[in-house]
Amino acid sequence: YFYWGADSGAGYASGSAKRSLDWASGGWVSLSSTDLDFRVYMGGVDRQMRDVSVNGNARAHVMTNVTVGGNADGYTYTNGTVTGNVNANSISSCTVNGNASYNTLSSCTVNGTRTTPTVPPADLAPVPLPITQAMIDGWKTSAEAGGTTAGDVTINGTQTIGPRKITGKLTVTNGSTLVINGTIWVVGDIMFDNGSIIRLAASYGALSGMIIGDAKIDVKNNSSFSGSGNPASFMMLLDAKDSIGEETINVDNNSLGVIYYASRSWIKFSNNAAAKEATAYGIRLDNNAILTYDTGLANANFSSGPSGGWDILNWREVE
Repeated sequence: YFYWGADSGAGYASGSAKRSLDWASGGWVSLSSTDLDFRVYMGGVDRQMRDVSVNGNARAHVMTNVTVGGNADGYTYTNGTVTGNVNANSISSCTVNGNASYNTLSSCTVNGTRTTPTVPPADLAPVPLPITQAMIDGWKTSAEAGGTTAGDVTINGTQTIGPRKITGKLTVTNGSTLVINGTIWVVGDIMFDNGSIIRLAASYGALSGMIIGDAKIDVKNNSSFSGSGNPASFMMLLDAKDSIGEETINVDNNSLGVIYYASRSWIKFSNNAAAKEATAYGIRLDNNAILTYDTGLANANFSSGPSGGWDILNWREVE
């Protein structure tokens, strides 16, 4: 992508800057004493945070409408309040309760010391995602080894499934309980209806387990997820769909206790939704949505079932 801009330096020795609403039809208007500038960004994506509150430190290339409870580091910080310090190339329309280091400032209140010019922090280097395609393929193979159910599956009451491949949709109805006894792979959509309960079988022990979906996963109000009962055991919903521009996991109000993973799509959290952890190409948070990271995830071992299989060792969020 690129930025267009203008400056009053008039540094070009010949020619003049002009603009038109339609280059094909003409109607060019001269921009007196103005030069046109541009900056081109090639490759990658512009890492950004928008319209959220972060209780601790925040770091992104662009931060817009972000309230930061700790320090803010990035290239551009616009329209927000920082409890701690800020270090950025440009800050505007903001309040900084601590110190501010910047190159350009516009309409900002800084209660601490000001340092300019500065060298803004570089963007964080990309970190490999903790789950590889080989792991996902292995978990799918383990699920399929337990048998294949053709068509849709609907859970009413309490039912135990797994390992199992389901070629259609999986629906857990209102107030019903699904006990997972091995990895479940669902080719169609997954629906966890209001008040549904999804938990791992006690035989998982300290291991963690998952449901894998190839389409959309919809988690309705008050759905509850849990591991085997062991504090080291967690439940994960993994969406394997490759759709960068799509929200493939949708989490409604008051849904608790699960790890969400969608490396090639988006996750949307609605009001008061919460998660143990979320990893995705992109994440959207509605009002009051909360991500509460559990320190136990640093050593969570994900297994294809109680009998063992593929594991993830040393799952960790890197700042």
